[in-house]
Amino acid sequence: MKLDWGIKNVASAVQQCIENILLLRVFLFFMAEEKSQYDGGLISQIGLMSSFASIFGSLYIYFVADDELLGIFVGLWAPTLILISREVDKMMGWMAE
Repeated sequence: MKLDWGIKNVASAVQQCIENILLLRVFLFFMAEEKSQYDGGLISQIGLMSSFASIFGSLYIYFVADDELLGIFVGLWAPTLILISREVDKMMGWMAE
């Protein structure tokens, strides 16, 4: 008797999981249609590489060259480079349309 009750609970749980997965897939399908994700262009990629160079340069300056303030200053440019390059890339895409 107890085994039969356990199987019913497992079957019910599996059914609920399948229903939730199907609902999630439908939701994601409709969300993907309405909003396209920006994939980035050449300028965004250059900005990302520049930010990596800023981070690694910052670590080098901070630890190897022993200039803590300059290392912090160089490292703070990383997010700025990412944001500016991304916005410039978007503006150039809009101007091309």
